[in-house]
Amino acid sequence: MQPGNKTLLVEGWRGIAHSCALVNQFQLVEFSRMTGLDLFYRDVPYLTEHWKPIPGLLPAESEAAIRAVPTPPTDLVPDAVLRIAYPHDFSPTTAIKGQVNNV
Repeated sequence: MQPGNKTLLVEGWRGIAHSCALVNQFQLVEFSRMTGLDLFYRDVPYLTEHWKPIPGLLPAESEAAIRAVPTPPTDLVPDAVLRIAYPHDFSPTTAIKGQVNNV
């Protein structure tokens, strides 16, 4: 992590042909290109056990960028958490420098 950067933790699905996962993946690619942002990713369990990742949904360079986003360290307190999956998770998060926020 770079001093002065903002940290963003994204939680959601990737690798499947579902609208939430596709939006999430395109956002991850764009976020990964941003300067001043330390990006982390946490996978959320798929809605059903029948869903399986499908390689090749996006261009190879996009999929590589998505795979390169690291998982968060256990002590990470991000500036923001973006959740994109279903059912919606409205549980509190420790984002915004240790304050509990439920947005």
